[in-house]
Amino acid sequence: MIYTYCYLDLPHPPASVIESAYHTIREGDVNKLAISTITVPGFKEYLNRNITTKDGKKIKSAGHKRYNISEEFIHWVKNIALQDSNGCGIAIFDNISSSYAPHVDATRNYTLIYLLDQGGDAVDTVWYKQKGYPIERPDLKLNFDLNKVINDYSQIEEIDRHRIPLKKWICINSSILHSIENLTRPRVAIQLSRNDPPVHIKSFNMSLIKNYE
Repeated sequence: MIYTYCYLDLPHPPASVIESAYHTIREGDVNKLAISTITVPGFKEYLNRNITTKDGKKIKSAGHKRYNISEEFIHWVKNIALQDSNGCGIAIFDNISSSYAPHVDATRNYTLIYLLDQGGDAVDTVWYKQKGYPIERPDLKLNFDLNKVINDYSQIEEIDRHRIPLKKWICINSSILHSIENLTRPRVAIQLSRNDPPVHIKSFNMSLIKNYE
């Protein structure tokens, strides 16, 4: 069973964790990054790379950074979400472009998201299938080769789309190609990283990809 997203029955993070998260992104300390891919070959060229939109427009991709939050957050992840806190933190997406280009997440298969700012009034997460390839793409994890990543929307077909609301826990399948569209300001989200689906957490409103199973 393959799904693009489902909602999760998890409590809101404590207000003190959210306050610490905002403090962290205001600091912008690179020594507090939750994961650093800067040393992976090709990453510097991949970041904010040139892409061609579905209407043929040439733009740059938006980018993002993910930071550690606090010891309190680490304990919350372990005791409430019942998982380790590796790769978890606060993510901020820049708005140098309206699109965060199609990609799979470099170091995880599933991402639990709690949005603090949607990044605009009509921002959608969109999932795709590349023509001639399977729907889940482990071959693209930590792969920043510009000859292999998606640089042109004509290479892919849209299979699902969802506008994630504020302050609701959602799990997305981040091993499927996906993008963030219609950004007009920085997008901010608490994120938990997993390599397996969070089956220990009650889920609902699951969006199944039936035509590609």
